[in-house]
Amino acid sequence: MPCTHKDSCGLFPVISLSSALKIWQTFYCDGKYETCLRYQRSLKGEKVAPNLLPNGKELDLIVENKPERRPAPATGVPATAAAPAKPAAGTATCSGLYSYYLRFRIQNMQGLPEKIIQELRKSGIGIDATITKPAPVAGTRCLIIITDQAPELDLYQAILRIETIEGVIAKVKSIPLEKHDVMMAA
Repeated sequence: MPCTHKDSCGLFPVISLSSALKIWQTFYCDGKYETCLRYQRSLKGEKVAPNLLPNGKELDLIVENKPERRPAPATGVPATAAAPAKPAAGTATCSGLYSYYLRFRIQNMQGLPEKIIQELRKSGIGIDATITKPAPVAGTRCLIIITDQAPELDLYQAILRIETIEGVIAKVKSIPLEKHDVMMAA
């Protein structure tokens, strides 16, 4: 049974439009909504932060009418929340802004996933989700990252740098999610 708060949830429109965030809708909104922290807080009459995810973590964007993306730091200065508006999640654009599914085969080295994430963030690429799971080869694992929308060129330049990091043992698999949605609909 789907969640009774879908219509009033500030996050639902964002996750329902973005293929990168669709897993939240499947698991919480259409599944175990009773375990959703947003749902639980709204039942108690508590204020629910617009970027609060169902599992209690915060999405690294500001959810208003449109999600916003943080710009790349210019000179090592941290990005601020005052970012230019980006296209609505799930919207394919002509300018090459897409969310990406990235899969890295990496060695079990302490701190390696953080180095990879740091390299993406240095390029101004936001992270929507990360998953680490064992790989079929002993001593390795798969790091899966779903990115926020980013320019293709910036992402591919970051991937080239990441593939040179010690412990990254295979070419990075990348799928632009909105492009995939458009191709699947055709």
